[in-house]
Amino acid sequence: MELKTNHCDSCYASVSMFSYGVNYLSLYFFLKETATEMVSEVDVSEVKRYYSFSSVNPFSQQFKAIQHHGKRNIVEDLINKNINSVCSDVVVAATEVLSLWGIKKTKSDLSLIADIYRDTDEPYFVKDGELEEEEAHHILICRKIHGFFDEKISTEPSDNFLSRYVVERNNLDALFIKSKSSEAFSQFDNFAKNGLALYDSHIFLSMFIDAANQYKGISDFANTALLKNSKKIEENYDILFESANRLDSLKENLLAINQAIPNSCSTAYSDRAKAIAKYKLKLVSELKEAIDRRLAGLNSEMQVENLRFNRKYSLLVGLLIVIQISLAALTIDWEKLSEGVSSSLQEADRKEKKEAVVDKDKHKLLQPTANASAE
Repeated sequence: MELKTNHCDSCYASVSMFSYGVNYLSLYFFLKETATEMVSEVDVSEVKRYYSFSSVNPFSQQFKAIQHHGKRNIVEDLINKNINSVCSDVVVAATEVLSLWGIKKTKSDLSLIADIYRDTDEPYFVKDGELEEEEAHHILICRKIHGFFDEKISTEPSDNFLSRYVVERNNLDALFIKSKSSEAFSQFDNFAKNGLALYDSHIFLSMFIDAANQYKGISDFANTALLKNSKKIEENYDILFESANRLDSLKENLLAINQAIPNSCSTAYSDRAKAIAKYKLKLVSELKEAIDRRLAGLNSEMQVENLRFNRKYSLLVGLLIVIQISLAALTIDWEKLSEGVSSSLQEADRKEKKEAVVDKDKHKLLQPTANASAE
């Protein structure tokens, strides 16, 4: 496959299949020299500080405020803008490659990690005061004295990994820095030339980045029902029920990744991967328990609402019966009904008199026979 891009040179693709039907696809892009030029040794000699109004509207309250743009901030914005340009080109290339395979993904579905290789054995992060005088005056993408930026994901001292602070200002999910002399690599283990896969590099941790993004989305969605009561019971129940199902799916993903660590994760990152998996599973379990408790409460509320509805429904049915009887009474012709009742009573009275006469006659017929028998 050939694609026209500004900064991508080639791509190494790998697929990892785990338990629970979990599959992950990794695309490792090699970049052209133009990408390096945009973030390394950037010429900032023409950068100067300037001032600007917060608003161009003279009637706005912000019009009185003046913003100060220092040289350092301008340089950082410039470098981050260049990084975002490279990242955007990689994302476009990745989505086009996936679309050729029939896989539809958007930018939000991808986890993007940038690799920076330094051909030196000197560590990137140093303690305060250890910078050389000429380096101390340079603007760096992430300052060397801030060693706490490094998340220590590897047992190798030449590896640095950042997924907070620095990457928040651009389109990256994480930044990986490798500081190792090219002569120190073996023939078949050259970081600068080899394509990396999930099972043999730091990219294994990208699956946890994806899991973290999923967890945040589920948490934000569930919190609309957990932390607010503005919706109806049925709506809250639907939100929490869907969140619980999505959490179950995420838990299966994490369990699959955790089971794959012994065999599919490089030894240098396995300890950190196990700790992250344990922590992520703990977060998922805690949120699931909170959702289950809220669902149980909603079930009780729904039962109470059903009882109230049934009582109101019974009262309504009784009221409708009374109304129906009243309407039926209004349609009756009471004069005809009175005449009919009167005639019925007269007929019944005649029958009673007739029956009384018949009984009397029968009594008279039986009397003489009784007398004769007595004589």
